[in-house]
Amino acid sequence: MRIRRGTYRPSAARLVEIPKEDGGVRPLAISCFEDKIVQLATSKILESVYEPLFLDCSYGYRPNRSAHHAIKALNQAMFKTWNGALIEIDLSRYFNSVPHRQLMDLIGKKISDKRFLALIATLIRTPLMLKNGTIEEQNIGVPQGSVISPILANLYLHFVLDEWFAELKAKHFRDRKCEMIRYADDIVFVFNFAEEAVKLAKVLPKRLAKFGLEMNFAKSSYQRCGHEIVGKIAASKSNFPAMNFLGFRVSWKKM
Repeated sequence: MRIRRGTYRPSAARLVEIPKEDGGVRPLAISCFEDKIVQLATSKILESVYEPLFLDCSYGYRPNRSAHHAIKALNQAMFKTWNGALIEIDLSRYFNSVPHRQLMDLIGKKISDKRFLALIATLIRTPLMLKNGTIEEQNIGVPQGSVISPILANLYLHFVLDEWFAELKAKHFRDRKCEMIRYADDIVFVFNFAEEAVKLAKVLPKRLAKFGLEMNFAKSSYQRCGHEIVGKIAASKSNFPAMNFLGFRVSWKKM
């Protein structure tokens, strides 16, 4: 009834910090049971609207898709290259950086129900209760741990990156077989022509900045790949380069 009347307000979510392998912590927002039910119902509605629109390059938080599917797609894309390159992108604190206004503007392009939009806006502003008991209002981000955050984070990058790259691929790249593999905010681009990877690397930070996002250059990388590159490495008896993606080690040696 409170949702119908427009008076629903979520309780403050409890902030829990989970240790990461790199020594940092991952902040998770743990909501009460009632708020989780509201988040789940809202996410199901959003999924029914956006799942048919999501592109094949997106693998995270989607029905019948997994990290294994993303790894398979990456291996297949790499196997198609001859003398190319790939770019691995790390986004700085992605979930905590999504701008609310721009997120709501993008959702509003497909959904016009004002009460439902108001509910989404209320959910993403759910306050956090810090470890010291302080209540902190949220004006940016879709905190991890929230039931609704995966679909919101996914649809934001669908507009910001997936559709944008598909248009670049169709209109501006001579290599129509270049690929983007995205699992939530873990992203790899594979090109058959190294110069086009360089071209993307120049424009990508500007594209992200336009939507309030930032690349973590220390964790992002550019590497050559392809059968010709592998052959040269084998001939020189050098070590084969490899990358870690979604917890898997992907090696050019196994192409």
